[in-house]
Amino acid sequence: MEKIFPFVSPKEHYTADVTVVWCFDARFRPLFNAYLQSRGFAENRIDEIKCAGGARALAVGSPDRDPILEQVKKSVLLHNPQTVILMDHIDCGYTGGSKAFEGREHEIDDHRRTLQESIKTVREAIPGVTIEAIFADFEGVHLL
Repeated sequence: MEKIFPFVSPKEHYTADVTVVWCFDARFRPLFNAYLQSRGFAENRIDEIKCAGGARALAVGSPDRDPILEQVKKSVLLHNPQTVILMDHIDCGYTGGSKAFEGREHEIDDHRRTLQESIKTVREAIPGVTIEAIFADFEGVHLL
């Protein structure tokens, strides 16, 4: 095996500050990083579960629900975070983007509904962990 990029990673097992389920849409990466930093979560102690649709993948009827829930369970089992953050964002391609809704309020209402379903999914599967749901748009992070 040929080393193509030398780098030394810590070998010690860690405890995660938080597990975050969020979308892989890179438009929100700077916001995501800034928000988690503002909360005091250490960059190397965040278990990120990124998937199309973000937390929406945990909602009732999502074909991705079980595999994503298994990843959340594994994070909690292996790295013992006390908090799970479920994040959705505006203009998500998983939903067809903003154009799929009859305006911003309809889109936000849809995200609010699916985030509540996602909270319920995680709460039933992993009792005792703190669950937060947030919504990101191009101007910041909001509680719904």
